This record gives sequence, C-alpha cells and structure tokens, in this order.
Amino acid sequence: MDGCAAPSPDDVREALRRGVAEVGVVATRGQTEALTDLERLPLETQSFVLVARDDAMLPGGIEDLEMSDLRRLPLVAGQPGTGMRRVADAIVAATDCRIVVEIEHREGLLPLVLSGVGEAVVADSWRPLADAVGLQVRRLAVEDQFDVALVWQTHRLSPAAAAFVGVAEERTPFAGE
Repeated sequence: MDGCAAPSPDDVREALRRGVAEVGVVATRGQTEALTDLERLPLETQSFVLVARDDAMLPGGIEDLEMSDLRRLPLVAGQPGTGMRRVADAIVAATDCRIVVEIEHREGLLPLVLSGVGEAVVADSWRPLADAVGLQVRRLAVEDQFDVALVWQTHRLSPAAAAFVGVAEERTPFAGE
C-alpha cells in the first residue's frame, strides 16, 4: 500500500477508517485530543520553533523568543486546524505580526522562508532541515506543544502492519505511558 499524506489528525482517522492506510502518525495537542477511538503509541512530544533567514528582524543574543520579541514579522503559515497554524494565529493575536502567505502543503514553508517571503512557525523536528539549508532556528517560548503518536485500528491490521506496530512498541521509550 502506498503512503498518503494527511494534513490533520481527522484526515488520518478517515484514512484508517476507509482502509487507505493501516497505521498513521498524528500530532495532537496532548493525549486528550488524541483520537480516542484508535489505538495509540506515543512517540515523542515536540515544541515549536520559528525559522527565519539571517536578515530577519529578530532580537540577537537570545535563543528563546517570547511573544514580545516578535514584531512586525511577516509569517508564512499552514492550514487552519494544524498545530503550527494554531501557534502562528496566537502570535498574530498577541503582536503586530501578520500572515502574508497561507499554504496548503507544509513542504512549501521552508522554500518560502528561504526566498524571503516571511518567517514560519514549525515543529522542532524541522530543526535539522532548517539548519541544513542555512536558516536560523529559534525556540518559541509558548506553552503550546504537541504529542506525536502512532495510531491504528486494532481489528484492521494486516500481519505486516501488526509486526510494524510491535517493533515500534519495543523501540519507543514512551511505550509504557
């Protein structure tokens, strides 16, 4: 079965329900939001960072950016309903920053930042890629974070998918939570 990309946890649930996928990876705002009708294996918790070009108007000498440090930034943002968008919307609400581009596919965020269109809020897991292409990556001092988990419908797993989940359970430090 070919993999599929789903922009939201609800889209992952629908792909599992329809049999388009057997196992999915979701990022939710804590375990309470985590698709309670599915089996769940916690993988990690991630925070958010701001990625920007070196010429962005960010304060120097600090690693963690507070909302008050963000002034007049043009933001490139993903679709409403995602964690990255939720944090971008909170920045816009608390500051004079504005969303200048809303994109459907998050893969387009870094190229837009690289070309100077604006800065972007992304998950900390994007740090290695952003570093590799020469962007600065600064932690955002926001309480918002998300839990990443493997999800599936128990009764619909093929032997191969069940084996995959089993290996993931053995190798995941959060498996007992």
